[in-house]
Amino acid sequence: MVLPDTFVSDVRATAESAFIVDDFYCSEAVIKAVLQHTGRLDAYSQLIALGSALPKGMGSGCSCGAVTGAALSLGIFFGRTDPTDPSVERCISLGHELHDAFRSIHKSICCRVLNKKVLQGSPEQLELCRIRVGDAAEIVARILQREWETKTSIFDLPQK
Repeated sequence: MVLPDTFVSDVRATAESAFIVDDFYCSEAVIKAVLQHTGRLDAYSQLIALGSALPKGMGSGCSCGAVTGAALSLGIFFGRTDPTDPSVERCISLGHELHDAFRSIHKSICCRVLNKKVLQGSPEQLELCRIRVGDAAEIVARILQREWETKTSIFDLPQK
């Protein structure tokens, strides 16, 4: 499978739309977009459901759901199922890269900090979260695209 030139922008647009139009929460929207544009439709419903405990900073205002959803998306491709598999170190490294990239844009990955100055559920907060969902989706898409194109990854995308 060859990723289209529009892969990154497609993942971002789908994530933002899933958040605003489809009423998915931040983590679910990022996972949905990554699955849709990589053709990973096996276990689609279960993988989106996996992200359902992560929105609103895991319900406590901690880690931004968009970032944790993006991290789960990395695990779909780079995660291990065998505790002796050393490839987990690559997955952890990519998760760190995701974390640092998002934090460099927004200065924090803490939902409570990111939304400190806006009313929860307000149109302003939803717009800010839409942007963050898009940013997290774009970051993870760029990582996936780079890994796919450089063939340094351990994943094999299925044919659509």
